[in-house]
Amino acid sequence: MFGSDWPVCRLASDYREVLATAETLVSGLSPAERHDVLAGCAVRTYGLRI
Repeated sequence: MFGSDWPVCRLASDYREVLATAETLVSGLSPAERHDVLAGCAVRTYGLRI
């Protein structure tokens, strides 16, 4: 599950860069796996509706 330490991460970079780093880290995964890491797991865990 993706998460950040916002706003603490702003001490090193802006949120856009944090998100770009996360996307780079999951770039080797399949589209379904990337979705699961970046959104799907949180949706299931917290019962979110998207």
